[in-house]
Amino acid sequence: MSDRMKITDSRTHGNTCIELFEYSTLGGNANISTAQGLYYAEKLGMRLKRLKITLDGTDELITEAGALHFMKGDIQMSTPSGGGLGGFMKRAVQGVATGESITKPRYSGKGEIWLEPTFGHFLMVEISNDTLVADRGAFVCCTGGLEVGVARPDDIASGLLSGEGLFQTRISGTGIVVLQSPVPFEELEVIEMQNDTLKVDGNFAFARVGQFTMKIERSSRSLLGSVSSGEGLLQVFRGSGTIWIAPSSTAYDRMHAGVMAMGQK
Repeated sequence: MSDRMKITDSRTHGNTCIELFEYSTLGGNANISTAQGLYYAEKLGMRLKRLKITLDGTDELITEAGALHFMKGDIQMSTPSGGGLGGFMKRAVQGVATGESITKPRYSGKGEIWLEPTFGHFLMVEISNDTLVADRGAFVCCTGGLEVGVARPDDIASGLLSGEGLFQTRISGTGIVVLQSPVPFEELEVIEMQNDTLKVDGNFAFARVGQFTMKIERSSRSLLGSVSSGEGLLQVFRGSGTIWIAPSSTAYDRMHAGVMAMGQK
């Protein structure tokens, strides 16, 4: 193990361990543009990260397609192929709906699995006989006792107006889930709810665990004015459980949009 990497987070379910490693520094390669990018990334505190999953033969790992970097040990990979044409079409529809791959590889056996390194951010969540709903494309991997599917909106209008589309990713059962977070872990806010209501102006509530309904409601202005202006619409969550929100993501999105606009001039 390189002395440039350290463990910044870990979760254990049974004898399966998921660890998040982070590089303290990167040496770069011979490309000067890469070196410039690494210089600014380091100044900003951005770190390259890797996920390591250790299996002992009693559990499985499910990942998003293309996430594997390499694996070590007696590990077998399989992809779901049952259900014939109907099963394939169902997975295809789910893939389009959630923005994820049609088939998700399953790994079993004993050894280590390393996923692709990234400068992105992760959120590890352990759920017990519960349901997690996350934004489209947020799923990275989970332990084998969980089922990955599609979460449908409580009503069509809310799905269309929420900014998340008609569908999100639904993960249910017992185990560990790893999600791509839109912001660093330290910038996430965790809101615990017990038969309560949360109203969010924007779509930065990116994951939730528990029993919730989610609808789009107007704040004060008329519904027609809200729809036409894009203002006055709130995501409203009612129920019990945990919601993760990323308030700083809206500022980052505006900054990115500004940079892209400048680049087009």
